[in-house]
Amino acid sequence: MSRTRQALAGVPGPVLRQIAKDLRTFADDIDLFATEQDDEARNRARNRARRLRLTRACLDLGARLEDGEDPEVATRSVAAKWNFDFRELKIIWPAFSAKARRLGQIETARQVMVLYRGGLSDIEIAKKIGRSTRTVQRVIAEEKRRLSTI
Repeated sequence: MSRTRQALAGVPGPVLRQIAKDLRTFADDIDLFATEQDDEARNRARNRARRLRLTRACLDLGARLEDGEDPEVATRSVAAKWNFDFRELKIIWPAFSAKARRLGQIETARQVMVLYRGGLSDIEIAKKIGRSTRTVQRVIAEEKRRLSTI
């Protein structure tokens, strides 16, 4: 006799049937939950791939605009190439370009401060990184102001 049979010996039949019914319901719930988890994982992977494709499309659009291509033509061309709705790309582009600009500003500030701490003058820094002296002075002033409030 198995351990299960030994454990259940003496339990009335209607109770055993109710336990079996509850276990089947529980197993169905677990199966449904597992299916939902699989669906969520697939959706996350799809969304990640879509965001990556969207980022590449925005980079492509930025390059075309820098080359002087007409914004409307460039946006339609990139949308078709990367399989996005033209309107969607048109809506997303300003936010993407603003974020790219901010990242560029952060990198410029980092370069300025590294060179400034290295003892270079404002003019030397400006020549080295290809920015104006005024930009270099502004970055240094902002960094000093930020550090004085800490």
